[in-house]
Amino acid sequence: PRRRRAARRGASAPTTGRDGKGAQEDKAIAYSDFLRILLDFQLEGHERFLARFVRIFKQHDTDRNGVVNEHEFRLVLKAVDPSKTEDEINSLLDLIDPHNNQLINFSECVTFLSSELVRMMRDEGH
Repeated sequence: PRRRRAARRGASAPTTGRDGKGAQEDKAIAYSDFLRILLDFQLEGHERFLARFVRIFKQHDTDRNGVVNEHEFRLVLKAVDPSKTEDEINSLLDLIDPHNNQLINFSECVTFLSSELVRMMRDEGH
């Protein structure tokens, strides 16, 4: 904001840095470094967002294989949203496990329960 105000008044922003190079060169980082920083930041936020759900999923994944069956999924869903009715749970099961193979992995749960996870975090004040 200061630079913009100064530029509007006719003053010019410094064009050289301490080392005699352009000010932009002093602050430049490699695109690959920028991308790594950005992705690390996003990953950290994603991990923080999913931390409670990871604990819930692991708690109900009794054989610790990263996959839950229908019974375990029902327990996970009830832990995330205790107000879910049996009809709502059955509807979600029809979507997430349409062939009733009893193999619902963590990623599928996150995908199909994303709105419930957002609501859970909002209700907790995060």
